[in-house]
Amino acid sequence: MLLTVLKQGGLETDTTIKNDKLRNWITATGSDGYRVVLSWGEIDPDYANVAVVVAWQEDGVPLGASSAPARLVFPGDKFGGRYAFGLVRVAVDDVD
Repeated sequence: MLLTVLKQGGLETDTTIKNDKLRNWITATGSDGYRVVLSWGEIDPDYANVAVVVAWQEDGVPLGASSAPARLVFPGDKFGGRYAFGLVRVAVDDVD
């Protein structure tokens, strides 16, 4: 899950600021330069809790060259417009 990957990166929030974590947004960049932007609130279990997957394989087989090393997947989306193929960067940013 994307949330698990991001938590391993050590997002720090200020508990003295109301909803501080909601000031963050996530940008995922594919190898072709395509970018997907989503809010922290979309994936946070205290808010929308949307399942966003960082996939390394499909049907038990490593992803092909155009998707490797990983692909960002939004299983609940009707269309694949927010998928990022060949994931090369995931960043969390805020207004500061």
